[in-house]
Amino acid sequence: MGSPDGGNAAPYSAEARWLRAALTGDHRERRRIAREQLAGGPPFQVTPLACGVAARRLFDDRWDRRVITTFARRLVERTPAGRSLHPRHVEAILRGMTGETELFTAVPDEAVAEIVLASLLGLADELALDDRAVDALLVEAVRETAAVAAVSEPPDPDDAPVLDGDRWRRTFERLLAVEDFVPRARPVARPPRPFPEQERRYTEPASLAGRYLRHLLRGNRLSGPPVDEIPQVDLLRVARLAFTVAVRTYLHRIPTSPRRWLWPASPRPSTGGTST
Repeated sequence: MGSPDGGNAAPYSAEARWLRAALTGDHRERRRIAREQLAGGPPFQVTPLACGVAARRLFDDRWDRRVITTFARRLVERTPAGRSLHPRHVEAILRGMTGETELFTAVPDEAVAEIVLASLLGLADELALDDRAVDALLVEAVRETAAVAAVSEPPDPDDAPVLDGDRWRRTFERLLAVEDFVPRARPVARPPRPFPEQERRYTEPASLAGRYLRHLLRGNRLSGPPVDEIPQVDLLRVARLAFTVAVRTYLHRIPTSPRRWLWPASPRPSTGGTST
């Protein structure tokens, strides 16, 4: 079967057809495909990539990451079946899909498929995707699926499929308001703070742990005392105290005008239904 927009670039799998029915609200067709073509449940191949495409479209580089936090909380609060999810897991999935891949490990494996499906349906509502925009989204997701398959091993057949059912549906209501889209700050490097504040001469640390860390921080690890001769409890104690002093020095307050933190009004991102 070709792509729904009539093109032949991205042939549709049964999973993609099932997902299209779910995203367009055609639940009779969704159930039919699941019953006749996807015994055991839809696989988990196109669905996560479709979610990633939608997440990158909504949460682009213009916006602060806190908009994802707000979206995750609202999804759990306002989606009828959302109480079975945890906001931090939804946030971890969406932030992982928009670049912070290390956050994926914060989500239990058995919960990933359900979270991804719920997030995708919420993103479709937020982007106000009509049938044509859903088709464009899935064509892009199918292409990404093929690209991933070309460079990675096939999915494990024992992986849990996406569960078909009426539990997760689009509500066709948006979760975010204009004021939720906080512009991302363009950070300016802070001026270095001298450490220590006044130049003074210091004697060498008395303990082996102190001398070892001194050489290590200066980049002269090989010239310091052997680490094997240093009790680990001493090394940990000195390192912890030094770290505390360094953090307090690094995170010093910089006087700023209160006006700096007043964000100017910004337009809501364009999420028209025909956007691709």
